Amino acid sequence: CEVLGTDLAGEPAELRCGGRAFTPEDALLPVGAAAWWRSMAFCLTCVLCSAMAAGLTLGLVSLDPFALRVLCNRTADGLCPGGSEKERAAAQAKLLSDQRCAARILPLVSGRLFGDTRTCCFNPSNGHVLLVTLLLGNSAANEALPVFLGRLVPDWLAIVLAVSVLLLFGEVLPSAIFTGPRQLQLAAALTPLVRAVRIVLLPAVAPISLMLDKCLGHHGADEDEERREEMKAMATTLQQKGLESDEVNMIHGVLEMHGKTVAQISKPLVKAKMVAHDDVLSHDMLRSILRWGHSRVFVYRRHQEEPARRDDIIGVLLVKKLLGVGLQEGHRVEGLVEALKQPLRLCPTDNLLSALKKFEAGTCHLAVVGQDPAP
Repeated sequence: CEVLGTDLAGEPAELRCGGRAFTPEDALLPVGAAAWWRSMAFCLTCVLCSAMAAGLTLGLVSLDPFALRVLCNRTADGLCPGGSEKERAAAQAKLLSDQRCAARILPLVSGRLFGDTRTCCFNPSNGHVLLVTLLLGNSAANEALPVFLGRLVPDWLAIVLAVSVLLLFGEVLPSAIFTGPRQLQLAAALTPLVRAVRIVLLPAVAPISLMLDKCLGHHGADEDEERREEMKAMATTLQQKGLESDEVNMIHGVLEMHGKTVAQISKPLVKAKMVAHDDVLSHDMLRSILRWGHSRVFVYRRHQEEPARRDDIIGVLLVKKLLGVGLQEGHRVEGLVEALKQPLRLCPTDNLLSALKKFEAGTCHLAVVGQDPAP
């Protein structure tokens, strides 16, 4: 054989053997042969695998686990309140279908591969395992396609076809389909396939996923405060869609109860309305209490050596209980046992949720805040 010419890479471009010239195109499979159909089937399989991997990468990885949990916890009670019975039934059926899809997807995109346990060091997050699995499958299909195309068409044409076909049918169309209106249904339908591929590729996927967890971290419970701020921002945004301002303020207030302390909302004791324990109930005193407009006032112990001192709180006087008390009898405040309650004692660092629970458990609606809440 004699080399008649070489290509730019220095490889033989034309050979002459036995008086006959051969080129690389002569090594292509004849159209219609069994080997040609096998290579064509492999090419179509590569395009299909690339399309599935690219579409699922966007269709699954873009789903927020928190949003999926919110969907699973939704109830059908408030669906289509002004619609007909048929519309409500259709909305409820759609909600149940979406919830079933979300329940199938959640284990793939949240938590850890072998359960949420901290005792196992080889336990990558499912989010990174899913991402690496899909990208690895997509890369393998993209790299294999030119190899099989090279047996059907010349190399330059194989490169052009691989790039154009993968771009259109392996990236653009799948991404548009898997992020479209039926994203949830498509992702849920293909979860068994993703699980199977994840098992096959696990030896290669797990180390990469662990490295990503160590270097980049993963979504966890430290996002609770961020979620609260997101919900507050969502309520503010929904105000433009018909939510009342009072409803928005109530939502903000409830979400702030976890992080706001008693010290932030309590008032100084000098501003509180109170009476002394040895005051005598009279018309003038009753008119003063009514003028204050409070249903409860503090009762403090007056010390003879320090008459101006008013921080020794011994009880709370219920104003409505004074209706049946005879003013001419000269009752002292400390003697009105039926009208006195013990105030609640709170620590300045208590958050509003714990304070609310203490109010619910007690019988008094006024509290004294101090460093030592013990009575």
